[in-house]
Amino acid sequence: MRILVVEDELLYRAPVREALEQAGFDVVEATSGLEAGVLIRTGPVLDALFTDIALGPGPSGWEVAQAFRVRFPHAPILYATGYVPGENRSIQGSLLFPKPYRLPRLVEVLRTLLEPAPELPPEDEDAVLTRLTYMSRATSLMQHPTPE
Repeated sequence: MRILVVEDELLYRAPVREALEQAGFDVVEATSGLEAGVLIRTGPVLDALFTDIALGPGPSGWEVAQAFRVRFPHAPILYATGYVPGENRSIQGSLLFPKPYRLPRLVEVLRTLLEPAPELPPEDEDAVLTRLTYMSRATSLMQHPTPE
């Protein structure tokens, strides 16, 4: 699986690249939003995006994710930030990793998101489909609506 890692700070980018490569992922790196945009538009097929939000001058991680979603509509997107975002522009199907984050957790989440879907058993007329949704208070940074 090929992951695009967009991070302007080498002290974050290098360990992420190393951890993902050790886990068997192919890593494509970008050091800015502009570089990421070029890779997204003209580069190889990508299976996931891991981007910082604050990327210095040029497009932010929010904008990188929007461009990524256009070309790869179903691929997972993970954001990282050392700041509490003043505005939430995350797109559907994305996750936020506050800095500092644990690299083993990042690898685990990417593996889970990129696993092929399990084969479904043949349709059973008597089967019951249940959906369980759990929202932790820790997700309040993403500005989810209140339970009311």
